[in-house]
Amino acid sequence: MQNAAAASGFKIRTAVLEKEGLLHGHVSAVIARRVFGIADVRIISAIRHHTLGRPKMNALEKIIFISDYIEPMRNFEGIETLRRKVYEALFSDGLDHALLLVVRDKIRSLTQLKIDLEKTLPEIEKSLAEKLNM
Repeated sequence: MQNAAAASGFKIRTAVLEKEGLLHGHVSAVIARRVFGIADVRIISAIRHHTLGRPKMNALEKIIFISDYIEPMRNFEGIETLRRKVYEALFSDGLDHALLLVVRDKIRSLTQLKIDLEKTLPEIEKSLAEKLNM
Protein backbone atom coordinates (compact mmCIF):
# COMPACT_ATOMS: atom_id res chain seq x y z
CA MET A 1 0.00 0.00 0.00
CA GLN A 2 2.89 2.36 0.71
CA ASN A 3 4.19 1.92 -2.84
CA ALA A 4 0.79 2.79 -4.30
CA ALA A 5 0.60 5.84 -2.05
CA ALA A 6 4.08 6.95 -3.04
CA ALA A 7 3.15 6.66 -6.72
CA SER A 8 -0.04 8.69 -6.20
CA GLY A 9 1.60 12.08 -6.38
CA PHE A 10 -0.26 13.11 -3.20
CA LYS A 11 1.69 14.82 -0.45
CA ILE A 12 1.39 12.34 2.43
CA ARG A 13 2.71 12.91 5.95
CA THR A 14 5.09 10.33 7.42
CA ALA A 15 2.69 9.50 10.28
CA VAL A 16 0.06 8.53 7.70
CA LEU A 17 2.50 6.51 5.59
CA GLU A 18 3.32 4.39 8.63
CA LYS A 19 -0.31 3.39 9.36
CA GLU A 20 -2.22 1.45 6.71
CA GLY A 21 -5.50 2.18 8.47
CA LEU A 22 -4.92 5.86 7.73
CA LEU A 23 -3.16 5.41 4.40
CA HIS A 24 -6.00 3.59 2.66
CA GLY A 25 -7.82 6.88 1.99
CA HIS A 26 -5.02 8.09 -0.26
CA VAL A 27 -4.69 4.76 -2.03
CA SER A 28 -8.47 4.48 -2.48
CA ALA A 29 -8.52 7.91 -4.12
CA VAL A 30 -5.87 6.75 -6.60
CA ILE A 31 -7.88 3.60 -7.37
CA ALA A 32 -11.07 5.63 -7.82
CA ARG A 33 -9.32 7.92 -10.27
CA ARG A 34 -7.18 5.44 -12.21
CA VAL A 35 -9.27 2.26 -12.16
CA PHE A 36 -12.81 3.63 -12.07
CA GLY A 37 -12.18 6.85 -13.98
CA ILE A 38 -13.66 9.15 -11.37
CA ALA A 39 -12.53 12.62 -12.31
CA ASP A 40 -14.68 14.75 -9.99
CA VAL A 41 -12.16 16.38 -7.65
CA ARG A 42 -14.78 16.70 -4.89
CA ILE A 43 -15.32 12.94 -4.86
CA ILE A 44 -11.59 12.20 -5.03
CA SER A 45 -10.96 14.62 -2.16
CA ALA A 46 -13.73 13.07 -0.03
CA ILE A 47 -12.24 9.62 -0.57
CA ARG A 48 -8.69 10.80 0.06
CA HIS A 49 -9.49 12.65 3.29
CA HIS A 50 -12.08 10.33 4.82
CA THR A 51 -9.70 9.01 7.49
CA LEU A 52 -8.14 12.20 8.90
CA GLY A 53 -10.19 14.94 7.30
CA ARG A 54 -8.80 18.28 6.27
CA PRO A 55 -9.40 21.89 7.24
CA LYS A 56 -12.36 23.51 5.46
CA MET A 57 -14.02 20.25 4.42
CA ASN A 58 -17.01 20.59 2.12
CA ALA A 59 -20.34 18.89 2.93
CA LEU A 60 -19.52 15.71 0.99
CA GLU A 61 -16.16 15.35 2.77
CA LYS A 62 -17.84 15.85 6.15
CA ILE A 63 -20.51 13.25 5.41
CA ILE A 64 -17.99 10.65 4.22
CA PHE A 65 -15.66 11.38 7.17
CA ILE A 66 -18.48 10.94 9.70
CA SER A 67 -19.95 7.90 7.94
CA ASP A 68 -16.61 6.12 7.81
CA TYR A 69 -15.99 6.60 11.51
CA ILE A 70 -19.40 5.45 12.75
CA GLU A 71 -20.13 2.78 10.12
CA PRO A 72 -21.91 -0.32 11.45
CA MET A 73 -18.91 -2.66 11.22
CA ARG A 74 -16.82 -0.53 13.57
CA ASN A 75 -16.66 -2.00 17.02
CA PHE A 76 -14.81 -0.13 19.72
CA GLU A 77 -15.66 0.94 23.23
CA GLY A 78 -18.16 3.78 23.19
CA ILE A 79 -19.15 3.50 19.52
CA GLU A 80 -22.86 2.94 20.23
CA THR A 81 -23.01 6.04 22.42
CA LEU A 82 -21.07 8.05 19.84
CA ARG A 83 -23.39 6.90 17.04
CA ARG A 84 -26.44 7.94 19.04
CA LYS A 85 -24.93 11.36 19.81
CA VAL A 86 -23.89 11.87 16.18
CA TYR A 87 -27.38 10.98 14.89
CA GLU A 88 -28.96 13.30 17.46
CA ALA A 89 -26.59 16.11 16.50
CA LEU A 90 -27.28 15.61 12.80
CA PHE A 91 -31.02 15.91 13.30
CA SER A 92 -31.05 18.66 15.91
CA ASP A 93 -27.89 20.74 15.53
CA GLY A 94 -26.53 20.05 12.05
CA LEU A 95 -23.61 18.54 10.22
CA ASP A 96 -20.86 20.59 11.88
CA HIS A 97 -21.96 19.59 15.39
CA ALA A 98 -21.91 15.93 14.37
CA LEU A 99 -18.52 16.41 12.75
CA LEU A 100 -17.11 17.97 15.92
CA LEU A 101 -18.21 14.94 17.95
CA VAL A 102 -16.44 12.60 15.53
CA VAL A 103 -13.30 14.74 15.31
CA ARG A 104 -12.99 14.88 19.09
CA ASP A 105 -13.47 11.13 19.42
CA LYS A 106 -10.97 10.45 16.65
CA ILE A 107 -8.40 12.71 18.36
CA ARG A 108 -8.95 10.80 21.61
CA SER A 109 -8.63 7.45 19.86
CA LEU A 110 -5.51 8.30 17.86
CA THR A 111 -3.89 9.87 20.92
CA GLN A 112 -4.47 6.65 22.87
CA LEU A 113 -2.89 4.71 20.01
CA LYS A 114 0.06 7.13 20.10
CA ILE A 115 -0.43 8.14 16.45
CA ASP A 116 1.03 11.53 15.58
CA LEU A 117 -1.89 13.80 14.73
CA GLU A 118 0.35 16.57 13.44
CA LYS A 119 -1.99 19.51 12.89
CA THR A 120 -4.93 18.34 10.82
CA LEU A 121 -7.45 17.05 13.37
CA PRO A 122 -6.61 19.64 16.04
CA GLU A 123 -7.00 22.38 13.39
CA ILE A 124 -10.38 21.00 12.38
CA GLU A 125 -11.46 20.77 16.02
CA LYS A 126 -10.38 24.33 16.78
CA SER A 127 -12.07 25.74 13.71
CA LEU A 128 -15.34 23.92 14.40
CA ALA A 129 -15.32 24.76 18.11
CA GLU A 130 -14.84 28.46 17.30
CA LYS A 131 -17.53 28.38 14.60
CA LEU A 132 -20.01 26.63 16.91
CA ASN A 133 -18.95 28.45 20.11
CA MET A 134 -18.22 25.12 21.81
